[in-house]
Amino acid sequence: MDNLFLIVTVGPDYRLLPRFLRWYTALGVRNFLVILNTQDTSPIHILRGYGITAQHSWYDPFSEQAKQLRERNILLKCCSDEDWVLYADLDEFQYYPFGLKNHISYCTENGIDFLEGHLIDRISKTGELIDIVEDRTLGEQFPLGGLLTKNLLKAWDKKIVLAKAKLTVGGGHHVFLEDTTHKPLPYKTTVSKHSLGIEVHHFKWDKKILLRFKDYLNLKDSSLQYWQKEILRFLKHYTKYHGVNIKDKRFCISDVKKFINI
Repeated sequence: MDNLFLIVTVGPDYRLLPRFLRWYTALGVRNFLVILNTQDTSPIHILRGYGITAQHSWYDPFSEQAKQLRERNILLKCCSDEDWVLYADLDEFQYYPFGLKNHISYCTENGIDFLEGHLIDRISKTGELIDIVEDRTLGEQFPLGGLLTKNLLKAWDKKIVLAKAKLTVGGGHHVFLEDTTHKPLPYKTTVSKHSLGIEVHHFKWDKKILLRFKDYLNLKDSSLQYWQKEILRFLKHYTKYHGVNIKDKRFCISDVKKFINI
């Protein structure tokens, strides 16, 4: 799949980077476009182990707008309009029920330019925020899945996972932007019918999320105002339950049968 490129931004918390690279390499990705938003050189050495060189390094505090601009500039430099771009955050592991290659072939044959998926938030068996350990798979450590992003944070949980490079993807990879004004197009809660079955397993809910949330709340960035409100909703819940209340039916929490062995 030479016309497929994955773009990702790696920040100071790069613990999932080796698992991320193994997962997407196993799916068939060969072209990784990596942006570094950290002064730590360790991610550079991890990438070299996979034959990958970062496209861009950026040392300023995180900004969603800055990330979006950098991603778009790199895609304009590295991709042609008809190339496919896989959009993933470092804690997102996408599942394609028919295999990534087959999904791309179907889209190509039917004139489809993008695919979407819904987030499945992965949670520890008790709902506690645990430390990620290296000697167990993510699936073993976070065996439950639920709808925290949608029903606790009240946030957008649909992600654009794959799109032709000619399409402009907005912040958070949730929406497309108009070509001329870069105004976000309307967000629809449902995925397109050709995207049914695609899942984005979200390995975000470990102990270090509390430190990351504290950092995000201190950022002076207007593009993060809604994200910061979502963080405050989670922290209110966490303070009350000392974790995620896995018995709350709103979150639709259950064992995840599709085991991500990574």
